[in-house]
Amino acid sequence: MKKAIIDGLKLIGFFLLTQVPMAFLMAFITLNNQSGADFSFIQLLITVIVFLAVVYLFIRWGKKRFDAQFHLSIIKDNWKIILIGFVACYGVAMLGSMIMSIQDVSNTVNQEAIDLMAAQTPMSLMWLLAGVGAPIMEEILFRLGIIESFFKNKPMLGLIISSLIFALAHTPTDIGSFVLYGGLGVVLATCYLKTRQVEVAITIHLLYNTMGVIAMYLLM
Repeated sequence: MKKAIIDGLKLIGFFLLTQVPMAFLMAFITLNNQSGADFSFIQLLITVIVFLAVVYLFIRWGKKRFDAQFHLSIIKDNWKIILIGFVACYGVAMLGSMIMSIQDVSNTVNQEAIDLMAAQTPMSLMWLLAGVGAPIMEEILFRLGIIESFFKNKPMLGLIISSLIFALAHTPTDIGSFVLYGGLGVVLATCYLKTRQVEVAITIHLLYNTMGVIAMYLLM
């Protein structure tokens, strides 16, 4: 019981940590809007340093608590599952978008917030935060942190709970956005459980988010 409480508190703490890099970014954007200045090199450097520090803490937690290896060979050995998972993510996204269209919803609240930040942020920094950092932190948190801490011997229940929390963390406000984020969570959790290698889920998530960042800037 004591161990479960400690793991739960750590999960909350690491969830709050996922918000820190974006909080710095938003603070700089707000400051620049008030002063009329552009995003400076110093602001970029500070945000990157904070980002690297937070990602380091996540990777260290993954290695020490869950014995994650973070070896590139794992990606190479599981490329078929990664490819299938990546395609499945787009299938889920299309389904969610179709439902949102039926509901006359143009975008998710989460994506609208990212779009607003991207409009005032260098693409390289947005890719680093949303394309690389978010997949690393979220997969360690939701796949390792939730499934391995609380549902190691009940994988299906772990899949459901982790996917539900993953969806809620992305603040869905309608059925379509819930299907989109919940479905992504199911795909990522399934690929993780299939391999028990968090690197697989991270890679799928990274590829999906990277394509999203590229599309976002092309459409600006």
